[in-house]
Amino acid sequence: MALNLATIFLSKSKTIKKSLRALTEKLYEEGFTFKQTQAKAHKTQIEHILKNPFYYGVISYMGKIYEGKHEPLITKELFDLTQLAFRKDNKPKHMIAKSKRKN
Repeated sequence: MALNLATIFLSKSKTIKKSLRALTEKLYEEGFTFKQTQAKAHKTQIEHILKNPFYYGVISYMGKIYEGKHEPLITKELFDLTQLAFRKDNKPKHMIAKSKRKN
């Protein structure tokens, strides 16, 4: 599970323009399955995994973050890169065009 999980985070953090649907398809083609009874993960399941801080070793409870007692499966740095990819994905198209003009 940890290797597959790291693959998911790396895929999202490195392919900022890739949609969750495309990422889900790519992971399925590479053999990633969600459950035995449901071979293909839905994009909402992948999104939940990618936005869950549990995987870098913390617990989110009632809006607060607590240090977990479990071993992290990914680094905080990789988690942050993935969250950055989400922010760039969700930027309105006029904001993307505006930021390109500034460069």
